[in-house]
Amino acid sequence: YPEKSVGKCQTSPTEDIQYFLVPFCVLNMGCLVYALYLSFITRNMVHGMHLSEGMWITASMTGIFQVLLLGIPILVIVSMDANAFYFVKVCLIFIVSMSMTSFIFLPKMYGLYFDIPQGKSTL
Repeated sequence: YPEKSVGKCQTSPTEDIQYFLVPFCVLNMGCLVYALYLSFITRNMVHGMHLSEGMWITASMTGIFQVLLLGIPILVIVSMDANAFYFVKVCLIFIVSMSMTSFIFLPKMYGLYFDIPQGKSTL
């Protein structure tokens, strides 16, 4: 039995990476644009509920869209330098993850700790 093994998926030298990258980017951007469209349609729903997240989901998807719009050209520019490419990729992943998490959970935490429910007095 082998004690160690290494696996790697990559295209062969005769295949072009665009055959994989272009459909992935089109699908990703298409899903993001469709989600933004759905958020736009549902923007006028009742916002008085505590668990209403439409505005925050729209804000996080808009942030992701902006990061992808600016991040992909930057990745292409720095693709020849391995250190810069790695740093930009890590920063993009961090920004997307933290923006999604922050836009979803920070308003709920603020409401939990600082909002006074209606009908309750502070006395």
